Amino acid sequence: MKQTIKTIGKIMLVSITAIFLHGCAGKDGAPGAQGPEGNANVTAMSYQILSSQWAYAAPNLWVGLIDPDITADIINSGAVLVYSNSVGDVTQLPFTYYPSTSYSETMSAVHYVGNVQINIVDSDGATPNAPGDLIFKVVVMSSRHMLQNPHINFHDYTSVQKAFNLK
Repeated sequence: MKQTIKTIGKIMLVSITAIFLHGCAGKDGAPGAQGPEGNANVTAMSYQILSSQWAYAAPNLWVGLIDPDITADIINSGAVLVYSNSVGDVTQLPFTYYPSTSYSETMSAVHYVGNVQINIVDSDGATPNAPGDLIFKVVVMSSRHMLQNPHINFHDYTSVQKAFNLK
């Protein structure tokens, strides 16, 4: 009797296992169409910097912008693009502005994990004037996004904005 119960138990175990492993299997469906390129790994943040927020550390005026999307992976293999509206339209940094024929001002950006620092330096070594209220746009993306989109003019914020559906 014990032997019969063990045999029935084994048969039931094998049957239940077979049902779970094979009973629900069906044919795979046809592959779906490729979805549109997403922007999950492309972020854009906008910062309004007031004239009073600039600090001076010879020979630069500078301001720091916190951006948690700038990770070590982005620094090692991605891109941080910084744009400013300081000369009337949105321009990618670095750029040099010539307010007179005797000197120039250069605005540049340096990025670190978690932040971007904007610097302004005058060519004559004098303390730069605070530029007034500015809006900066910081775009953070993986290298994959740049390589997959060679047709985009990354110097033009409007092109980047449209390509990655940035707000």
